[in-house]
Amino acid sequence: MSEQQLDKIISELQTLTKLLAINVLKDKNQTERVSLLDEFGFENKAMANLLGTKDNIVRATKSKIAKSSKKQKKQ
Repeated sequence: MSEQQLDKIISELQTLTKLLAINVLKDKNQTERVSLLDEFGFENKAMANLLGTKDNIVRATKSKIAKSSKKQKKQ
C-alpha cells in the first residue's frame, strides 16, 4: 500500500470519527463532551480538534471535572 493510499485512509477515518463524535455529543454541553471523549480515550489535542477548540481549553475543562469529582467524593 502506498503512502498516498495510507494518507487517504487516515483522512477518511478522521472524517468518520468527527461525524460519529458530532452525533454522540450533539446534545451535550462542553464539560459533558470533554468527559465522554476522555472516557473514550481521546487525547487532549484530538478532543480539541473534534470540539473546534484549543487543547488548553480541554485541559482546563478536564481539571474542572477532576476538581468537581473530588468534591463529590468528599461529600
